[in-house]
Amino acid sequence: MTTNNNWELYAFVISSGSRKKVLSELDTPKTPSEIAKSLKLKLPHVSRALSELRYKRLVKCLTPRSRMGKLFQRTEAGAEVIDYVKKR
Repeated sequence: MTTNNNWELYAFVISSGSRKKVLSELDTPKTPSEIAKSLKLKLPHVSRALSELRYKRLVKCLTPRSRMGKLFQRTEAGAEVIDYVKKR
């Protein structure tokens, strides 16, 4: 993580416990409900975190046309940021 953009993304992730947990949980593709259940978070918190992470291109939706059961996974940038978070 050497560019300013990466440091900004790192700060963005660690400034929210929900974003950090959700990004960390996406080691495999998961639905928001699966994430919420696994992390014991309320679904609206997970949905908001996913929306924010998606806006920053740290996660992507694999099934954007689905109305229910959308699958999300980390992007390459998201994987890089969470790897750095875990090392610290």
